[in-house]
Amino acid sequence: MPAASEISVLDASALVAVALREPGGEVIVPLLRRARVSAVNLAEVLIALERRGVRRAVASALLDELPFETVAADESLVPHIAEVHRASRRRGLSLADCICLATGRALGATVYTADRTWAKLDVGTRVEVIR
Repeated sequence: MPAASEISVLDASALVAVALREPGGEVIVPLLRRARVSAVNLAEVLIALERRGVRRAVASALLDELPFETVAADESLVPHIAEVHRASRRRGLSLADCICLATGRALGATVYTADRTWAKLDVGTRVEVIR
């Protein structure tokens, strides 16, 4: 596992694990200060928390307390997103999944997720499954 001093990219599932104190969240906590989360994946976190009964204001406040950096999903990611999609199209990844992996690829960072199927991907970035 990379050191906490390296930049990491977090999938929505990793942040949800932290927010709800689920298994695997303890892996993410020491990485938060140098972690990056795509704005698209951050929206996914809010949606996931709301689906689990967490009110939007509470979810937003909780996320505001976590020391990660939100990064834009802008046109600089487009080639990376397309490449991730091409390399993983048989795995049925969502656009948000591709954006998360593309963010990791663009930053040369390890991506953390709770989605075990990502461990089998070869998309140009290292993936660590948290549980």
